[in-house]
Amino acid sequence: MAEQTKKKVYILYPDGILSYSPTVLNLYDTLSTEFDVTVFSYEPDKYFTDERPGNANVYYIKRAKLVERVIYATAYFLGTTIFGLPKIGRFKFKRQAKLYLLLKFKKKADAIIAVDLSSLWVAQKISDNVHLVSLEIYENDPFLPSIRKEKIKSVIIQSRVRYQYYFPNEDVRVFYVQNAPIFRALKQPKEKKGLLYNGTAVPEFGIIQCINFIKYFREFVLTIKGAVPEAVKKIIESEYGDLISAKNITIDKTYLASSQLIEYISRFRIGFCFYDLSFEKINTFNYITAPSGKLFAYLAAGVPVIGNNIPGLHILEETNCGVLINDITPENILSAIQKIESNYDIISANCVRVAAEFSFDKKITPFIEFLKKTT
Repeated sequence: MAEQTKKKVYILYPDGILSYSPTVLNLYDTLSTEFDVTVFSYEPDKYFTDERPGNANVYYIKRAKLVERVIYATAYFLGTTIFGLPKIGRFKFKRQAKLYLLLKFKKKADAIIAVDLSSLWVAQKISDNVHLVSLEIYENDPFLPSIRKEKIKSVIIQSRVRYQYYFPNEDVRVFYVQNAPIFRALKQPKEKKGLLYNGTAVPEFGIIQCINFIKYFREFVLTIKGAVPEAVKKIIESEYGDLISAKNITIDKTYLASSQLIEYISRFRIGFCFYDLSFEKINTFNYITAPSGKLFAYLAAGVPVIGNNIPGLHILEETNCGVLINDITPENILSAIQKIESNYDIISANCVRVAAEFSFDKKITPFIEFLKKTT
């Protein structure tokens, strides 16, 4: 008997940093056992990284050339002034128009999973079987008024409060899934050393406060691991060169796949997960309410976490996996370290337990079963 052809699923990811989107990559991995999956993503945003994950079937959308940009700008002007299309900004219109045209000439998918509203806007013009994965919530999102909420088959989102932000009066099938890795039991190192800043190293995410802590308390060492924009790297090297020379600070930009990253993180004693709320674009509903992906990476590695005292990170203290501080000052960070160290083994064990509970494959299974029934 011939092998049954798998149904085709498209995942639309509206950004250029796919290699740093564990939710999308984990979704691809878990769906691929049941479906023929293709991810549509934009070419890597070299400001953060030029990495391309090698284990996924990805169609990279090339950046528009000059002639294309002129055409899209003209189409945007005509569309918004004559045909009543939403005013979403020429840059976003160009990206989404290109994605729409691409999908129109591709083989029709049995289902489309759109990551965030800009992709959902396109997907609903292509298919009736569309599911939403909500990672980022933007206040006054220009795409929201044009979304047909009643046509969304299901929503994957992190929490009820975030679901209600988009659907205060609707009853859409919802699956609560964290931006967490697929948990694998890991043999913990006998000795963990140093502090770790994992993720995108930009001032908005507290990298400068972490470095300032090391400046005040030089008995500690900090490793910065992940996407470090060249402009930020130059600032660190220029203003904190003495800490780098003394090996109090190490910058490691080497890209690691999820499983390798968890093993890497497990070597460290404590991890940082901060948002600098003095930045207007950070002090928003989106960041305040969302548990960070790096948070769950720390937990999977058995590494206690110090983070901001914001709703999205309250899970740390609710599960005794770390300490939250109100202000990111050297003194508060030191006090949090001391609190963790006073009960380190229990807190580390809690991290592993919570990571297993929120493992992506475990939480996504009900959605996969739903997708199989509705596709």
